[in-house]
Amino acid sequence: FNDDTIRYIIKNSNIDIIFTDEENFNRFKLLFNNTEIFIKDFLNFNDSVELLDHKRIVYTSGTTNKPKGVVHTCKQINIVTKSLIKTFELNQQDKYFSILPISTLLEQICANHITLTLASHTEFDKELSRKVFSLDDNFFKKIIEQEPNYLCLSPSLTSNLITYIENNRSDSFLSQIKSICVGGSKSSISMINQAIKMKLPVFEGYGLSECCSVVAVNNKKFNKTGTCGKLLPHIECEIINGEIVIKSPTIMEGYYPNKLNQDKLYTGDLGSLNDEGYLTIYGRKDDVIILSNGRNIHPEYIIKLIQTKLIFDEVYIYQDKEKNLCFAFENIKNLNDKDIIEEIKKILPEYIYPQKIFLINKKINKQNLLLPNGKIDTLKLTKQINSGDFSNAIL
Repeated sequence: FNDDTIRYIIKNSNIDIIFTDEENFNRFKLLFNNTEIFIKDFLNFNDSVELLDHKRIVYTSGTTNKPKGVVHTCKQINIVTKSLIKTFELNQQDKYFSILPISTLLEQICANHITLTLASHTEFDKELSRKVFSLDDNFFKKIIEQEPNYLCLSPSLTSNLITYIENNRSDSFLSQIKSICVGGSKSSISMINQAIKMKLPVFEGYGLSECCSVVAVNNKKFNKTGTCGKLLPHIECEIINGEIVIKSPTIMEGYYPNKLNQDKLYTGDLGSLNDEGYLTIYGRKDDVIILSNGRNIHPEYIIKLIQTKLIFDEVYIYQDKEKNLCFAFENIKNLNDKDIIEEIKKILPEYIYPQKIFLINKKINKQNLLLPNGKIDTLKLTKQINSGDFSNAIL
């Protein structure tokens, strides 16, 4: 979060005391005038605050410019903690290596709550966590050297870790690692299959802050590629008009300071639940593309179909300013231009054939294309892809 967002969060949450390290202390103290309640030395803190009804506010970016404060109780966090311990059969001897920002709810649960519940061990590396968005081989070398039993990673980190292990095999790491949970965005089937081939225990999951993090996740016993796994024991789920609707004791109390006052959460995510209980995510309800033929489609649905036959690093599915349906592939493998077009026609229903197909010949920096809500700016994407420097059209 930038300074303006931090200032908003502190004011919005009505907090009295901030515990922080020296670096952030020096940053935060410049954000306000006449501010005295900053604690640098915990040992000198006069413990006069009663924590009889402890609640946690986790700020999430949501879909607007201002972050939302999701309110959860300790009881709810404990429910998720126990469910994850049971699902992954964790024990006191297991070591977790914390890499993702500790400000995220799932990282707090895995690094702190599971460790405290089991009296186990979490290894922190502050310097490594700072480099989570600027990766090099030393980053992954440190992960391997730690020999953790379980990890939580983003799809991008997981993909890079797999590549590193391919080139720097470590039998010791492979013998120790029990689970690598991946979430935050959709994982490619090709990445999951590569992990399976290498005997890496990579398990895709799905969750959201409003449900106290994890909703469903694959594991050693129940694992189905292309899905987000089975629901955690405390979760009930139904699909209403294509939307995932959750009922659970872990649904947030509300966005601070407002109360939710309902026993079901409409997630805004589209998906399906099969007869075996595996949950599949298609994408956000508000990401639906309305085609010129009047049909509504979701990019994640198309990607799921394409991944059954084509291997690629990334695909962007969007409409340009003329409302043409466009596919842009990054590093598609083992097919010439004509074969790519023919395979797409075989895979997809006729009503979702693209009007344009591009092959991207340079790595696109997605960070430069993001809107404030975290989505891709399709106007910027179109402009970059239409540049002859970045791609060539094959349709």
